[in-house]
Amino acid sequence: MTSIKKSSPVLREVLIQFSVEQDTPDQQLLDSYIEKYPQFESQLRSLASQLMDASLEASQCEDETRSIDSQDIEEAAISVSVFQSRYFEETGCVFGEPQEDAKTIENRLSSLERPAYRSLASRLGINTVVLNQLRDREIDSTTISQRFTKRLAHELNASVQVILQFLNSPSAVSPMASFKADDKPHSTSKESFEEALMHSGLDEEQIRSLLD
Repeated sequence: MTSIKKSSPVLREVLIQFSVEQDTPDQQLLDSYIEKYPQFESQLRSLASQLMDASLEASQCEDETRSIDSQDIEEAAISVSVFQSRYFEETGCVFGEPQEDAKTIENRLSSLERPAYRSLASRLGINTVVLNQLRDREIDSTTISQRFTKRLAHELNASVQVILQFLNSPSAVSPMASFKADDKPHSTSKESFEEALMHSGLDEEQIRSLLD
């Protein structure tokens, strides 16, 4: 009867056992296995070399990943800062903060106490006469400088778009002056921003700074 020579499973078992003994085999482990299985010395040395190379590559990849993650975080922070700056430039308000909408702007202005109302006008560089006209939408928004619109949006914690929607809505008309003989309300035409400033009592320098 002819016997068929089969490859011994011992080598495979030894190599598997060696590979799982440590994450990265050291010289002491290698020497102990060579002493125990001298017939597999070349295979063990070869496997040990491969495992150490793989471990080194994995370590380098982890270092690169940590470096990339750190760099990504830094770049993301810069991107967010740039986005927030552009958002403020475009909308006049801080990104992420609760914002008013067009329907509440008038209510907020109307509900301010006199000291707060005067303070708001002062921060805007105008007086309460002009602020009253803005509140009542008596000024043509297309004539208001972009810089002032952004400032107004910032002070009212609203976007420029919301402020423009508010200013473009129909003027608030006085109950005494809003009715004709036919009892139908009507509103007057809106003033330009420059006209409103000139009629408000502000001096020329103040007006010029607001129109720039």
